[in-house]
Amino acid sequence: MLNKKFIWYLKLIIVMSLFFIQTSAFGYDITDKFSIGGILAGAYQYQWVDGDDDKALINYDHLYSGGLNITGKWYGRADDNIGIGYAYLDGQNDINYTQVAEVYWRLVLNDYVAVTVDAQYMQDKYDTDEDDIDGFILGIRGAVGF
Repeated sequence: MLNKKFIWYLKLIIVMSLFFIQTSAFGYDITDKFSIGGILAGAYQYQWVDGDDDKALINYDHLYSGGLNITGKWYGRADDNIGIGYAYLDGQNDINYTQVAEVYWRLVLNDYVAVTVDAQYMQDKYDTDEDDIDGFILGIRGAVGF
């Protein structure tokens, strides 16, 4: 039986291969996750893509991101999560850069139902005379599993 890590790597190779075939682009990704004491966890990521700007599926050369996840153990609800994250995307084409900050709270109501409330702030800065875009994105998501 194949383990999950091997399957994840196989999916990554297939996705990167399709990306290269469609765009004639090349890129790499550095990602790491860590955990401290079973309550605090985090991750960081760096991506670089080099290719034809006009054919790119994404409008960014570099992505820098990171985040922290705090379990609900510290307030007696071990299955809950509170998370914060930030990403900076170095643009190409007409986008100078994009910044995104996020905070969320996932509440597990019982063995079958969870609800997540989420707030994001996003800012696009353009190299052209086009107006820059910024604003908040608010969301709520429900998950049912059985």
